[in-house]
Amino acid sequence: MGLNHPESSLVAVHVCYSDAEAYIVIAFLKANEIDAVSTSKLDHSVFPITADGLAEVHVLVTEESAEAARSLLAQCKLQEPAGEDEGGRE
Repeated sequence: MGLNHPESSLVAVHVCYSDAEAYIVIAFLKANEIDAVSTSKLDHSVFPITADGLAEVHVLVTEESAEAARSLLAQCKLQEPAGEDEGGRE
């Protein structure tokens, strides 16, 4: 079922703190054949507020795709660049 299907329930799979980050996450999910959309409490182009969770952008997918989306997002968590350790650069 796609996002426009009347019986689709959407669930949040990721929280971003900017529209740009949400676009990247959505593009990644779509590249992996998972339809996604974003939603936020405010239109950030009109109200660029970052206090009290108002900057949060939720990435939503269908319930059927939620587990696969969470798995994909968990696999690509940010990691230290190669050649660096916890103490800094080599």
